[in-house]
Amino acid sequence: MMSPLERNIQISEITKIFRGRWQLKLPLKQTPSVTALKNITCDLSSGNLISLVGPNGSGKTTLLRILAGLVLPTSGEILGIEKMRALYVGSNDCQFYRRITGFQNLRFFIKLAGGHVDGIEEVCDGVGLDNAIIDRPVWTYSNGQRRRLALARMLLCDADLLLLDEPTLSLDEASREDMCKIFRELADRGKMLVVATHDRDTAALSDRVIELVAGRVKTRARLEDSDDIKRLKLNAPTSESEVNSGE
Repeated sequence: MMSPLERNIQISEITKIFRGRWQLKLPLKQTPSVTALKNITCDLSSGNLISLVGPNGSGKTTLLRILAGLVLPTSGEILGIEKMRALYVGSNDCQFYRRITGFQNLRFFIKLAGGHVDGIEEVCDGVGLDNAIIDRPVWTYSNGQRRRLALARMLLCDADLLLLDEPTLSLDEASREDMCKIFRELADRGKMLVVATHDRDTAALSDRVIELVAGRVKTRARLEDSDDIKRLKLNAPTSESEVNSGE
């Protein structure tokens, strides 16, 4: 079911080159440049759950960060995104202030986004974080609990475009299934979700799958059956540091 206000994003020939850095020691030398994305072109529509898949280092995180406005492309353009409120949820825990509680973090980010702080406890309870957990400092959270806190933030902030980097990493099977169902519900309510993932369950629920290999779009397709899912390169990373490296 599409949103009454359907919105589209046009990504046109996006290329991103990370220039080499000079090492400040003798003899002076520059590290090689890295081309993370090469002429990426695709269209994204509201009311869709879109999975970005591919091996580590294929450019998934770079593309999400460009869409979020955190990284500028070297060339190319993105049209339509200026009309949307975007929320980027990264793959690490640096998105939260570790010394304050989960509740205080959510209240801060909701106010920053101009939202209403009513209903924080209810939303947190719905994603498996009871009052005892959200009243603790974030540094005491497990990886899975930080994922759930990020999901609560996503639900509480009224964004049109949700950019999620490995949101199911460190979750058990039941929790991954619950989170995938929430993604599907948000898309059905008209949100646009772009999810970088190695998770087959997320890919299976997607409206579209964009496969990146070595910074290029290899395939753009809808997943019709299990054979399509098995074909994709969805080798799961072994750690969060592996997710954050090379993309």
